[in-house]
Amino acid sequence: MGAREGGSNARPFVGRQAGPRPWRRLARRRLRAGGYSLRLCRLSDGRVDLGLGAGWLVADYERAGIHYDSAGTRIERLEEAVKVMKGFFSGKPFTFSGKHYSIKDAEGSPSPVQKPHPPFLLGGGGRRMLSLAAREAEIVHLNYNLNEGRINPKLVRTGMAKATEQKLGWVKEAAGERFDSIELGFTVFFANVTDDRESLAAAMAPSMGFEPRDVDRRGPSRAS
Repeated sequence: MGAREGGSNARPFVGRQAGPRPWRRLARRRLRAGGYSLRLCRLSDGRVDLGLGAGWLVADYERAGIHYDSAGTRIERLEEAVKVMKGFFSGKPFTFSGKHYSIKDAEGSPSPVQKPHPPFLLGGGGRRMLSLAAREAEIVHLNYNLNEGRINPKLVRTGMAKATEQKLGWVKEAAGERFDSIELGFTVFFANVTDDRESLAAAMAPSMGFEPRDVDRRGPSRAS
């Protein structure tokens, strides 16, 4: 679908936000994903970005029968994967030897339209993940803190204004001078335009573990 849309329409930007999944751990699968991205890059005339993730949802691992590694190990593996992918996009033979990946004389083809590579999208809710994103990605996504591996009310609390401000500070610190060139992204799971704030807050509050008055007070219209 991405190839069809990217090649036939002059405006949409083709990207993937939630990948790779945890079972895409082998080097050859990283390179295969890179090859798909290169072809999409050509078909869309350079309107592709590449989203990579460490894999956070416990249920994904359980369904795939894969051990759920610590957050540190998963982020370490992702950091190597970013190096592998960038090397693959370089247009010349690339060799890499790390703890999780080993690549010998891999070369991406066709060469990407976007130079030196399609924009990388990385995101997270913890300091280590956001620092990696700030150093390596063109698009940094400020997410909830996903360290528990499940969606629950505690997770939702990590997306409130104070926590988001802290995450933005981590990104600025790690990015340094390149911060102004970074595109920031956020996840919005629910949006509703209403004149009845109280009823909407009462409906939303239980799922987040808040009282209705807290949801109303912390809502985006008040923050602005």
